Amino acid sequence: MSQIKTQDESRKKKDCEKDAFQYKNPQFRKSRNDRSKQFMAKLCQDPNYIQISNLSLKNKRLKTKKTAINLQVKNSGVSSFIIKIDQEFEAILECYSSWPQIINPELSKGTLAEFHDNIIFDEL
Repeated sequence: MSQIKTQDESRKKKDCEKDAFQYKNPQFRKSRNDRSKQFMAKLCQDPNYIQISNLSLKNKRLKTKKTAINLQVKNSGVSSFIIKIDQEFEAILECYSSWPQIINPELSKGTLAEFHDNIIFDEL
């Protein structure tokens, strides 16, 4: 009993054989690589592609951050909400660690005097 092949199956087999032949041929592989490099060079200049790639990188960073939080939740037994709040608090502490800064009294007096001179009291 012979098998009946559909057009789709025969086309797939033919394409597979063609790809196998082209893969074995080093000259074809070289030209294919050159074309892909040229295509990527053109693509990297496209602003839409840049925007989409930046968005995908941002999404990857968010996913890795979420997985790190999930690992902390599993290891510590604390809810993810508490861990996120703790991380935000640590970031704020780090950001404002140099505050409050002492203002130079001479600078503050000079600035206040300049502000006082620039105000027109009649308009108030």
